[in-house]
Parts: sequence; structure tokens; C-alpha cells
Amino acid sequence: MQCVGVTRFTRYHTADTSFSSWTQVFFYKRAQIFVADVYLCFQGQGLGAFSDIAQLTCFADYRLPQLMFHLGILSYDEQLKDCVLRKEVGAIDRGKNKGLV
Repeated sequence: MQCVGVTRFTRYHTADTSFSSWTQVFFYKRAQIFVADVYLCFQGQGLGAFSDIAQLTCFADYRLPQLMFHLGILSYDEQLKDCVLRKEVGAIDRGKNKGLV
């Protein structure tokens, strides 16, 4: 499914890249998020039945920090915490780690 998304939908053509000692590695975050969302939406059944879902890498853009905050692994200072809990996205200073404890 991820390969289909990357080849057929131009929005998924952008990728983060990294280099190992022998090759360039592509991380298709948007395609992976799309596949994960389809899987979750269909609860792993029907159109969301992917036998290789465990092959997806972890994408930490927002889901992993949400989970870590919920589990008490990640904490914020009170001002940032209030913004997060009120879902005031515009109030959060993006690109800066202010407020992370």
C-alpha cells in the first residue's frame, strides 16, 4: 500500500533522506501515515488488512509525543501544557523546544 501511495499520489513523493555507509535511505512519512490511518480506520480489516503493517517505521511528528505525554514520559512547563491541553496550536512556538522539561 505504501508503494502504491508513493508512486501514484504526487503528494507522497517528498521524502526525508538519510545516508548509510552503502546507500541512500528514503523515509516516506506521509505515505506511512496514510497507510497507518487506513489500517486504524478499518481496524485492520477489509481495506485496512495489511499483513506487513509492522514494517512501518515509527513517525514521531506528533503521535509519539502525544503518547509519551499521556503516559507521563514527556512533560511540559505549565504554560505549554495549558496550550496543548486546550489545543491552542497557534499559541505554541513551533520549531523551538521551549517549554519541554
